[in-house]
Amino acid sequence: MLFRYPDIRCAVIGAADCRSLEEGTGTDNMDIMYVSLRDILENPVFREAEVLCGAEGLDRTVGRVSVFDCTYEESVTDPNILSDGDLYITCLEQFNDSVRQTPQEFFRLLIEQKSAGLFVVGEHGLGNLTEDITALCDEKNFPVIHVPIEMPYALIMDTVNQYILFDNTNALNALKLGRIRYAREQTAADLEILNSIKPGIGRFLAVSYVSGEFDSELSRLQLYKHFLKEPGDFFVLNQTQKIFLFSGETKEALQRHRRIMMERILENMPGAFVGQSRVMMRRDVREALEEAGKSLIIAEKLGVQNQVYDPLNTMQLLLILRDSRAAVDFYEAYVERIREGGISRENLQETLRTVEVYAAQQGNYRRAAEVLEQHENTVRYRVNKVRTALGMSEDPVKFNETVAIAVKIRALIGAGLDGAMPEE
Repeated sequence: MLFRYPDIRCAVIGAADCRSLEEGTGTDNMDIMYVSLRDILENPVFREAEVLCGAEGLDRTVGRVSVFDCTYEESVTDPNILSDGDLYITCLEQFNDSVRQTPQEFFRLLIEQKSAGLFVVGEHGLGNLTEDITALCDEKNFPVIHVPIEMPYALIMDTVNQYILFDNTNALNALKLGRIRYAREQTAADLEILNSIKPGIGRFLAVSYVSGEFDSELSRLQLYKHFLKEPGDFFVLNQTQKIFLFSGETKEALQRHRRIMMERILENMPGAFVGQSRVMMRRDVREALEEAGKSLIIAEKLGVQNQVYDPLNTMQLLLILRDSRAAVDFYEAYVERIREGGISRENLQETLRTVEVYAAQQGNYRRAAEVLEQHENTVRYRVNKVRTALGMSEDPVKFNETVAIAVKIRALIGAGLDGAMPEE
């Protein structure tokens, strides 16, 4: 007999599961995150688990979990019973006295059906895991994990299903947010989509994008459980970033709530970068997503841990040029003009760094000298030499503007101080 929990699939009209929604929604390039067997094994419940073979397959996606403590009939190969991504639990004791089926047939079936892997509970059936079977599992990258006899099947299934529920809910919500952000124009459907993610979204909302990793899988699951209980908040994660949406009935209350929540979140994400939108009306959810996304890029490029969207921040205007030839041409011309002004190749990087620090200190020579641990006259000499090389000795406003733009473009395109472009 084959036991399983009911399928946890995405309830979307016209879609078999979450993954099929990626096509045609403009979100197929979002790096949506699906749960793997490796993720599940990081849970403390499995601290005593041992991967016996097939370790190269631990990144397989897990879609369902079932108990398979029986020999099989031909009918179980029906896709409604076995399907790819199924993770199975067994003791292997069904083969101890079996003459109807060999364990080799059992493992070949699971491999052919593209199962995610197999948990073997206890010791009594391990003798059926012969050398030829472990060799087959290693060859096919089919993971077999041993867990102690003391671990109940129900505990394994409950733990795995927590991940599956989060996985499918997260994938669907990521696609929905993608439809809001990347659609051609803002429509009333945006609010309908938002409401389908969380019906209790408040009058005002704010979005935070975070890049970085949780310090443990347990932290991620605990945060997920917390957001399930929050009536007006949710979060979505993919391979590159985490998206947090907070809401409230007043701007002031929402700002306090977001500050407290982000402090708590970042305690479990050391070294993360954060991009935050302004507080907006609920109807402006698309704009909030865009603001947070842009702010995260700026935070990462400038090495600033927390960047809140500011419409007066010129860096946001320059983001449009990030992948353009014009940005590269500007920085290369800036460096070349300075080099032609009599700065030797050996002194070029130190000179450019001096100018960048001078700009960062708002043109204050003394503070720039302190940061660089140089004499103030040295800083003045280098800055004036660059000003002359650029032909801007009589136009300090244009000089400061040019240097400020060059510094920001260098950060955006990832160029070196000497103008060297990053490798593709």
